[in-house]
Amino acid sequence: MTIAARDQMREGSPPPSPLLVLGIETSCDETAASVVEGGRIVHSSIVSSQIDLHARFGGVVPEIASRAHIEQILPVIRAALDEAGVTPQQIDGLKRRDELVYRVARARDIPVMVTFAGGYAQNVEDTVTIHCNTVVAAKEVFL
Repeated sequence: MTIAARDQMREGSPPPSPLLVLGIETSCDETAASVVEGGRIVHSSIVSSQIDLHARFGGVVPEIASRAHIEQILPVIRAALDEAGVTPQQIDGLKRRDELVYRVARARDIPVMVTFAGGYAQNVEDTVTIHCNTVVAAKEVFL
């Protein structure tokens, strides 16, 4: 049990629900994403292999691998979220990261809109989705 969970229990609050985490992994020849709850329940696991791309070279070619990761990362993440039946806003790790960013911004008097304006994705749909999550995090930190 974490210290935060123990403190919540002392205050009479129910224990926190298990974290829902989006895990992202890029090895030399695979791009993968998974949604896991509480560190034990795997809701999705998507792997995009590059074996066919590297086969004719007899091994992994770093430049080819790098480009394939860039091409596959967003489709793999989308597929993992879809398979798990969740949206980016439901992923605890993203929300907590944003809360941390806003706490730092608040402590250093960095305007919230400067922090909010930082884009995370290349297309508008992904950026809007992720920024919706940052609004929730900003509200919890600043209000």
